[in-house]
Amino acid sequence: MFRLLSRMLNRGQEVLNSKLKKGCFFAFLMVQIGATAQQLFIGDQDQFLSMATDARAAGQGDVGVATAPDVYSQQWNPAKYIFSEKKVGFGLTQILGAKSAVDGFAQANVNFYNQPDERSAYGVGIRGYSYSVPGFSELEGDTNLNELAIDGSYALKLGEYLSMAVTGRYILINRRTVVLNGFFGQEPVNLFGIDVSSFYFGKEIGYKNYNGRWRAALVLSNLRNKPSEEDKLPQSYVPSTLKAGVGFDFILDSESSVSLTTEYTALLVSYRLENPIEFFDQPDAGSILAIGFEGILASKLVGRAGYSQGLNRRKDTFLSLGVGVRSKYADFDMAYILGDSIAENPLRTKLRVSISIDLAAAFSNQGD
Repeated sequence: MFRLLSRMLNRGQEVLNSKLKKGCFFAFLMVQIGATAQQLFIGDQDQFLSMATDARAAGQGDVGVATAPDVYSQQWNPAKYIFSEKKVGFGLTQILGAKSAVDGFAQANVNFYNQPDERSAYGVGIRGYSYSVPGFSELEGDTNLNELAIDGSYALKLGEYLSMAVTGRYILINRRTVVLNGFFGQEPVNLFGIDVSSFYFGKEIGYKNYNGRWRAALVLSNLRNKPSEEDKLPQSYVPSTLKAGVGFDFILDSESSVSLTTEYTALLVSYRLENPIEFFDQPDAGSILAIGFEGILASKLVGRAGYSQGLNRRKDTFLSLGVGVRSKYADFDMAYILGDSIAENPLRTKLRVSISIDLAAAFSNQGD
C-alpha cells in the first residue's frame, strides 16, 4: 500500500515537474518573442516618415521645414515652393549600402512640383520602402516590411514674404513576421494624414559686411485618422508632429553664402496600437532639437553639417555630414548620418544620394 502510494506521489511529482518545465519554456518563449518583436520594431517605430530621405536635409541633421526652398520641400514644408527660384522641379533619392543590414531592400523617393504663377504652387511625392529583417532565432522567420506614403500639396502666397500650404497623404504600413509556423503575424494598416504648413521668407537686408535674410516656418504634420479595430497591426506608430524652425542666410556675395537653421520637433498623439506581448517601453512622446549648417561656394560647391538631439528619444540623436554640386540643370547631393543610438534603424545611417533637376531650364534650353 505504501509502495503504491509512494509510486503515485513520485509520478505526480514527475508530471508536475514536467508541466512546470513546459510552462517555464513557454513563458521564456513568449518573452523571447516579445523581446524579438520589440527589437525588430524598436528601430523602425517612427517609420520611414520621420527619416530624411533627401540628402540635403539629412546632411543638416534632418532639418528641413525652414531651410531655403528645394524640390524636396514636399516632405518638409511645401509652402516653400512659392519662393523657389526654379519654377518646375523633379527629384529622386536613393539610399545606398542598405543590403548589408537588410535583405531584399528596395526604396523609392520621387518628388515633383510646379509653380504655374507667382501666387500658387503644387507638388506630389511618393516615398516607399520594402525590405526584410532576418529573424533573431531559428523559431522565428523573417520580418517583411512594406511602407508607402503618397501625398499631394497646394501652396498659396498670402503676402510678399509669407505663404501657406495644405498637404493630403495616404499611408500604408504592412509588416509580417512568421514565428513558429505562423504563430505571430500582422496585417496592413491604411491611414490618411493632413499637413498644414507656413513659411516666412524675408527680404534681403544689408548689413555692414554682408547681406542677410531671415527664414521661419511652422508645420503641423501628419494630422490623421485613428486606425480602426480592423487594422490588426500590433504596433502602428506614425506620430503627428509640430515643427517650428528659424534660420538666417549670411549672403557674402552673389555666388557664396552661409546658412544656419535650427528646428524643434514635438511629437503629438501617436495613435499607437499596443503589442499585447510587448515587454519593453519605447517613448511615444518626446521632442527633437536640431541645428543645420549649409555653405555654398561660387554657386557650385556645397558643404553641410548638422546635429540632432533627441529629448527623451535617444534614437534621434546623431551627427550628419553632406556635400553637393550644383549645375545649370541639376543638383547632386550626398549625405551620411552618424547615429548615436543603441536602437538605430539600419536604414537611417546609410549613405543618401539625391539628384534634383530644373525641368523649366532643361526644357527651355531644348526649345532654344
